[in-house]
Amino acid sequence: MIIIGTFIRGPGWQWFWPGQTWDHNRLIYEVNRDLPDIFGITSNMAKALFGAVVVGGYYLLGGFLVYSLFRRYMGKDFKRMSLLQFGITQFLLLSMVALPLKMALRLLWHIKYVWITPGSMFEKRRWSLVVSRWPTPTVSAQNMNRERPTTKDQRLIFGGSGA
Repeated sequence: MIIIGTFIRGPGWQWFWPGQTWDHNRLIYEVNRDLPDIFGITSNMAKALFGAVVVGGYYLLGGFLVYSLFRRYMGKDFKRMSLLQFGITQFLLLSMVALPLKMALRLLWHIKYVWITPGSMFEKRRWSLVVSRWPTPTVSAQNMNRERPTTKDQRLIFGGSGA
């Protein structure tokens, strides 16, 4: 990872092969796709569920593989570990292996995201709570000349009551 980050990644985190000249003005026109888009999933909730199944499946199947390899080749260490110790080791190992897998997905198939959590599902309520705590802006000449917000979300952002 250090060699890739130091010698292969160039300006703007673009990929430059060894011996290739670093061009600061190079533009790459690549279409980044999400994994659910490749399978034709368009609903936000379905995308979130699909990503959760893929990531959960990775950790489950990888967990069974790590368990079987650990028992077979490191039986002495396996017997000395508690369930918590082994679970943490297994999670960290699988998370470490996920990084080069995600890099391969991005570089070979231009897959940007595997698990998409739409903002409307989790962040909208939390954002509106944070915004509603902001003080109401004072009336000034600049504020009087602008258009007034029309939707409830815009009124919350601009400091209105939201009613």
